[in-house]
Amino acid sequence: MPRPDPGRTHGHAHPRRGRPPVRPHGQAQGRRDDHALRLPPHAGGLPAGRPHPGPARRRSRRLLAQRGHHPRPGRGRHGRPRTGPVHPPVRHGHAHRRTGPQGPRTERKAPPGVSFDLRPGEILGVAGLPDSGRVELLHNLFGGDSGTAGTVELLGEPYERRNPIASVERRLAFVPGERRAQGLLTTMSVGENVGALTTRAFSRLGLIRRRAFDTAAAEQARRLRVKTATMDQPITSLSGGNQQKAVLGRWLAINPGVLILDEPTRGVDIGAKAEIYAQLTELADKGLAILCSSSDLPELLTLTDRIAVMSEGRLVAVVDSADATEESVMTLATGAAPAAA
Repeated sequence: MPRPDPGRTHGHAHPRRGRPPVRPHGQAQGRRDDHALRLPPHAGGLPAGRPHPGPARRRSRRLLAQRGHHPRPGRGRHGRPRTGPVHPPVRHGHAHRRTGPQGPRTERKAPPGVSFDLRPGEILGVAGLPDSGRVELLHNLFGGDSGTAGTVELLGEPYERRNPIASVERRLAFVPGERRAQGLLTTMSVGENVGALTTRAFSRLGLIRRRAFDTAAAEQARRLRVKTATMDQPITSLSGGNQQKAVLGRWLAINPGVLILDEPTRGVDIGAKAEIYAQLTELADKGLAILCSSSDLPELLTLTDRIAVMSEGRLVAVVDSADATEESVMTLATGAAPAAA
């Protein structure tokens, strides 16, 4: 099939425009599993953009507790009463003003839920500024963050207690945006990186059938056009584009029903970018549902069927890629104009 040109922008031939999402054979219209991934609005959707407390925040709380300052009244550790100065919050617009030892600070309300549907054979893009909550949304869906509130339906079934192990078992794949920090197994070879999620399938009595494992990994790397001298070569010796194709091949090895990608072509050359575009388009044509987040607007306009635009943790609009432009998407993402109904 012809490969999409990564240099194309809006107004040129679009590899996905005019192609309706593929419905897998035997799937009837109107059934519950018409959606590969669904965040129903009646349940409040998914709260994106709410960071969970990290180590730095927990350390700050401990220091304040040691100094006798507590953010809430009541009992502290070991049943001792909290004696630090506590002041009631003063309502101020859509935020709360709270005074304390460091002076006034603002605590914004939680953003409303994010709700959308992803159909089989569709590529849905997610656009937004770096602080829009789009990356947190992907991690929440996959279960990578501790906060997994909200309702998610995956392949027609509710998916409540989300975590990475359960996501793999449910055939939900996630290619993270930070390839070296979150995607690569830097101490392992190319073959071990590609086949890392298939060890259970090639294990017997706790031992991996190495020959079958290596054969399957080599076949997957060949299918993804990973250029490497040998499969025993360190993964860190490959180019960025081949590393990304190896990570993509690892997740495709689980035969996913839904594929989530964050910055799928960050740090890759133009040739590898075209190959990744061709692979994703071919997968969608075969019925795979793909959710793709990217900061590259021309990439989203070239690759996707629809684009979900996020701003400050909110889903402000879902637009058709055929009708969208870089200017219209950026206007929605920055809040310069009201969202379309």
